[in-house]
Order: sequence, then structure tokens, then C-alpha cells
Amino acid sequence: MNKMLFGYNFGKLSVAIIPAGQAKAERGDWQEIDANTLPPAAKAKYEAYKAKYREAKGLKDEFEALLREAAGIKGETKAEKAAVPKLTLSQFIASQNASGHRC
Repeated sequence: MNKMLFGYNFGKLSVAIIPAGQAKAERGDWQEIDANTLPPAAKAKYEAYKAKYREAKGLKDEFEALLREAAGIKGETKAEKAAVPKLTLSQFIASQNASGHRC
């Protein structure tokens, strides 16, 4: 049976369908979902989740800055990510049905 994973990275709601027998999600398995297309109850929970995520991210950034300072490291470097097109929830479901990856 396929597995469905949800992620919230870099301010984006993402979903991946992992085919049976595949150990983990590969980069190409993830699709961004337009949160404005979620049902109202799901959107409310998503917004509450995002608020907590922003709070946690702020604490993480402060923590990492203190560690960099303690280690004498100046600045910060991050890898750039390629842009991936955003789908509506219905487009995502249709693409999964078409590819046979639907859970």
C-alpha cells in the first residue's frame, strides 16, 4: 500500500505519495499544494500549524545564531532550491489518480 506524507517546508504545504516498497520520499515525489484550496476545517488547522511552526523556527534561528557566534562562525549559507509549480488540491488528487499513486 502507498504511504502519504505531508510536509511544511519554507512556508509551503507539500504532499508526497510513496509507492509501496519505496523506503523514503525522493525529491521528485513532493508536490506543493495551494492551501487556499483546502476544506475550511483543514485550512484552519493548517494555519494554526503554520503559526506554531513560525514560532519554533524563530527559536531555532536564535539558537543556531548563538551556536555560530560561540563557534566564531560569521554569516550563514543556505542552498537554493529550484522552484516547483503549485497545484490545487483537486489538481494534486487528479495527478495522483492518473499516475496510479493514489493511497
